[in-house]
Amino acid sequence: MAEEHDLRTYFTLAEMKNRMVNNELQTLVDVLTTPLSIINDVLIGPGNDGDEDIVTRTLYEPQGSEVMYGQGAPKVHGQAEQVVEYSAIIRQPWDMPVDIADRTGNRKLALFQEEQLQMNGLRKRWEQRIFHGDRSAAAANGAHQINGLANRDDYKYLNASSARPWMFDNSLGGTPSADANKSRIWFIKHSPIGMRWFYPQGSGDSAGIKREYWGERTEDETDYISSEATVKRILEGQLSLAGGISIKDPRAVCCLANISMDSWDDDDEFDISPEAFINAMNYMDAVTADIPGQTIIYMNSAVRARMWLLQSDLTLTRTMNQVLNQPEWMVNGMPIHVSNQISITETKLTTP
Repeated sequence: MAEEHDLRTYFTLAEMKNRMVNNELQTLVDVLTTPLSIINDVLIGPGNDGDEDIVTRTLYEPQGSEVMYGQGAPKVHGQAEQVVEYSAIIRQPWDMPVDIADRTGNRKLALFQEEQLQMNGLRKRWEQRIFHGDRSAAAANGAHQINGLANRDDYKYLNASSARPWMFDNSLGGTPSADANKSRIWFIKHSPIGMRWFYPQGSGDSAGIKREYWGERTEDETDYISSEATVKRILEGQLSLAGGISIKDPRAVCCLANISMDSWDDDDEFDISPEAFINAMNYMDAVTADIPGQTIIYMNSAVRARMWLLQSDLTLTRTMNQVLNQPEWMVNGMPIHVSNQISITETKLTTP
């Protein structure tokens, strides 16, 4: 039986010909593009403790005691807690045979195209990790990982108590099925004291991106057809993207969970609840008033398509940004940004 090889690990002349017409490199059109937004919106800054960012939050603040004139008052101390936010690295080495790069007539452009293709993939993976990264699962495999919003304890469970006021149930007390067909809408206020992106010190440029070009070298390999030992000259480099999310104030993020993505049935499932949606918007308006910044709503494009069904309860608008030459969506004046890295196959959220 012939041995199988994943051609994605080999850069071939046939692949380069797919990128050329009449011996000229063509512009690569990324038909795998999905809407990415949050990595363009977040505020960026260095972590304050090497690879980590340490957040200090208030646990208890003294409020004084009413006493009689001439009477002393008890001493009460404020209390705070430290929360460690972790970073992770997504890394992708790449290489290209010298003779294939030179066949294009423009080695630099050929390398740039490959690097851009690699970067597009890294950005998609990183945005997915912001929402759904699972530090516990990655640690079990010996890898470092951030805890995405959906896997952080603050936003992992619905809870009717005041301990998690930033969680809203789209079913409003109903019982959605346990099928993995749910999605969430996230409300996020990007702010130095709300949610921000941090990068490890020394990890690269101001966005935590590190581009490395290692140059040209000889590589020994075994021909996978003849099994003969061969050598070839390759150009190689590596892209790295390092960082993590840091939430100083959990009130800066809330979500509307248990949005069913199957066909809607009044008895079994729930479409987007206008009441629950408005509750979440009102929460962000009222509770985060002292947090600077603008609240942005994030949802999968499949969820946004359902927003039109709420026109009798909410005002959904679509305008054209003349500067960016792209459409802008808003609901009741609050911007909507689409990220298709938000899962539409979550299981339902329950109390812990």
